[in-house]
Amino acid sequence: MRLDNFIQTAMNNVLKNPVLSVLRDINFSSILKQSNFIKRDIGKSPYLII
Repeated sequence: MRLDNFIQTAMNNVLKNPVLSVLRDINFSSILKQSNFIKRDIGKSPYLII
């Protein structure tokens, strides 16, 4: 299992992070896209940031 999958599994199943749930509920990735979030600056796409 890759590290990113392990972290996502931990956040979804074990930690049940309420902040992450709120960010998903407000569709934070679309906010990042609308605010001219540039993938190449960070190296990750918006959905991977959250």
